[in-house]
Amino acid sequence: MITFGHAKGIKVLAGYGYENMGEVFSQGDAVIKIWAHNISDTLKKHGYDGLDLDLETGGTYPGITEQTQWTSVIKTLRDTFDTWTPTKGLLTASPVGFPYANQSSYFYPENLLQCNRISLQEYDKSGYWNHGTGYNSPIYFPDVTKIPWAGYDGGDDSSGIAKWLMMNNVAGYQSRVLFGVPFYGRVFWNVSQPNAQPNGNYSNGTSYDDILNHFLTASNSTRVYDSWSKVPYISNTDSVYGSWKGFWVTYDDTISMKAKVDYGVRQNLGGMMTFELGFGALTSPPIGHRKWELQEEVYNSLQNLSMIPPIGIKIRIKAVNQQALDVPNWTLQYNYIDADQVPTPAFGNIVVFVNKEGYLCIMFYDRTVKKIKFQ
Repeated sequence: MITFGHAKGIKVLAGYGYENMGEVFSQGDAVIKIWAHNISDTLKKHGYDGLDLDLETGGTYPGITEQTQWTSVIKTLRDTFDTWTPTKGLLTASPVGFPYANQSSYFYPENLLQCNRISLQEYDKSGYWNHGTGYNSPIYFPDVTKIPWAGYDGGDDSSGIAKWLMMNNVAGYQSRVLFGVPFYGRVFWNVSQPNAQPNGNYSNGTSYDDILNHFLTASNSTRVYDSWSKVPYISNTDSVYGSWKGFWVTYDDTISMKAKVDYGVRQNLGGMMTFELGFGALTSPPIGHRKWELQEEVYNSLQNLSMIPPIGIKIRIKAVNQQALDVPNWTLQYNYIDADQVPTPAFGNIVVFVNKEGYLCIMFYDRTVKKIKFQ
């Protein structure tokens, strides 16, 4: 995987789960430093480009004691990865998008500044823990003024993103935040309507292939697209599975994926994160579908919506103060002389800087740089 990714110019990061970090937290800064160096050595040995911290926890975790350690953990990893040569190691993290009771302290502002990317896990918005059946990843909260959504107690992506950004005080750093979307769905058995009760008969992590080839094609299945929440669902009142009759499926398709990318672009987020490729693969694509259509939709939508400034854009420079003019959505940085130091621009924006060789440089959201020699 590493060799294949690098051949395509793709960075490959190893993932590290929060569940493995309890002992590290409990032993203080000295152990954290040893742990960080051991992680760093292992990553470099196997050719990884960095580390992604999977912060997928629920309830009231991490606790208060663990929260106070996060600054030390993130800073130690950042300092360690910065010693890599010739290219600094990447550090990213994937917290849940909608903070639980004590999760708002995962990342204080200084922690966010240490990470190259933050991927918000905007899924698992409803499940067996909710009062009724609900969507896995709706962009918007269902219209509770309409039947059958009254009393709905699940979550939604837009509120999760907004609340996370607000609670972590990341104004101006949205370009480092990615919108995490799911390629899997959920099946609720013995019910056939949204917000139905009880919802205890529950199947987690149902693949896109199984949803299209099994549940959507079952006798009397009906697909419905919720234009308010921007996601589809499947309703079936008749199919019998053992003692259960009927099912309700929440999932995403190419239409909802395009809507999610559009939302992320309009919020000036830095891009999209998908979870996970295996769930999204159609091993037996139905007629009119493609094996990797979910991933392709996310990628193609990003390309179509990202508003990269057109070729031939005019830039004027005042030599006295290096003031850039006539560039929409530009930011001129005086203190960056190395592209690796430049923060990634948000969608639709560019960063203009002068490098150590004296070239005027324009960095786009995908970190490609166009150099212009001063005349």
